[in-house]
Amino acid sequence: MDKANRLCMSCGMCCDGTMFDHANVVPDEKQQVMSAGLIVNEKLGKLSFEQPCRFYCHNLCSIYEQRPAVCISYRCKLLKKMNKDEVSLDAALDKVKMLRALQKRLAEVMPNAKHSPITSVEVYEMAATIDQQDTMQRKQYGIFLMSATKFIGMLTDHFWHKESPNSAAEENSPDILQNPNHGM
Repeated sequence: MDKANRLCMSCGMCCDGTMFDHANVVPDEKQQVMSAGLIVNEKLGKLSFEQPCRFYCHNLCSIYEQRPAVCISYRCKLLKKMNKDEVSLDAALDKVKMLRALQKRLAEVMPNAKHSPITSVEVYEMAATIDQQDTMQRKQYGIFLMSATKFIGMLTDHFWHKESPNSAAEENSPDILQNPNHGM
């Protein structure tokens, strides 16, 4: 197995909802994506399917041969750097491991999290409503804020690679948690 496949199979954050809440679909492949079993949504004239992908199981894509073009073409920032020999496979795997540890920590202080693993969208939503949380104690808030800042910082520094307009979820979040990318 080549190093790119090793990294992708150990990570999967572009498929499991960690990085994105949806993946875009080009109009020409709408039928193909639907026939593969994905539910295509249309919002504001754009087609997409929701993340986490229902076909991502045990670090593998169960429709790999029929996966959409966005899945075929997507390369996170970390993979691109590794392919350019700017980062070793071991260093890249360490980044994945560190981000997963941060997700686990966030899950401990976010009792109402909907997804496992915790998604970037959930972190933004929690940050936007943190002042309204009566049940979250100061220590828990501090742990959440530190972990969330590290989590979003790692996604920004090592995984996300393109800017996109701010979404509604981040308009009310603290400046340190501005999301550059909700969709793939």
